[in-house]
Amino acid sequence: MGDPPGGGARAARPQIDDACQRRLDAADERLRVVLGQMDGILMEVDGAGRCLAVWARSDDLLAAPQASMVGRTLQEILGEATANPMVERVRRVAETGVFDRFEYALEVLGGRRWFCSETVSINEHKAVTFLIRDITLQKTLELRLLQADRLAALGTLAASVAHEVSNPLSYISTNLNFALNALAEMSKELSKEMSKELSKELRGEP
Repeated sequence: MGDPPGGGARAARPQIDDACQRRLDAADERLRVVLGQMDGILMEVDGAGRCLAVWARSDDLLAAPQASMVGRTLQEILGEATANPMVERVRRVAETGVFDRFEYALEVLGGRRWFCSETVSINEHKAVTFLIRDITLQKTLELRLLQADRLAALGTLAASVAHEVSNPLSYISTNLNFALNALAEMSKELSKEMSKELSKELRGEP
């Protein structure tokens, strides 16, 4: 039976009776609704990094459609550069059972998004469960705050430099004004002396 739109993709299961199937489908639907409320993804991966099951609100949060992910490795889905660190975490969690949490950015069907993944091993088959939340809005706000802090720091630095520059400029300006005033006074005195000398010569005085 195919999965409903937005429902979970699962690995093939052995034949079960109709009542069990209905209960499983109902559980899938409840899980889909819960994940839809929190923009979340639930994914089960084995120790080799192969996807065993995936549930998500929509394919927009995934790197590939849900139906195509089951049975493929994370490297096949995400590419080696992105997947290899995640696979290493999967192996460590599968072997130790120790909870792990990390953040990462990924280009998905809905565009580039930021995610927070909480990873834990919860069964005896050495499989690891990822509970992944979309934290793009939070990261966007953090980046804006960081940019605002940098601009504020730049403004403080510019004001400090302007203050330091203005001090010597004020000193130079004051001294230039003093020198100009002194030159003006000297020019007046010289003009007076020259006028006196010229008057004496015109009168024939020695």
